[in-house]
Amino acid sequence: PKLRGEGQLHGRGQLLPAQKAKRIMQEDEDVGHIAEASCVAASMCAELLVRDLLAASASDAAARGSTVIALGDLQAAVARTELFDFLRETVNAVAAQSDAEVPAPSRRAKKPATAQARADR
Repeated sequence: PKLRGEGQLHGRGQLLPAQKAKRIMQEDEDVGHIAEASCVAASMCAELLVRDLLAASASDAAARGSTVIALGDLQAAVARTELFDFLRETVNAVAAQSDAEVPAPSRRAKKPATAQARADR
């Protein structure tokens, strides 16, 4: 499956804006000043990593006849791809958490029956 915008490197409209990448990098106490070019490069690298992960996951989804990438597809892509080794712990923790959660009730509130609707029954 081909992802929208695949193969395009661009400075504007990035999924991870350079300023957000800068804030993330500055969370590390050992990081001092960061050049703008470094922020842009880190942002582009993060975007490419996400695209690779989604492409691998989409392949798994397509193999099972689905167009929806499920958590299991992400887990399978991370498990079989050495590049994503550092994500295994995180993906498995998310999967364990989602398995333990009880499904939330529907957020859609039911409308109270009107007098006319009750009379029609």
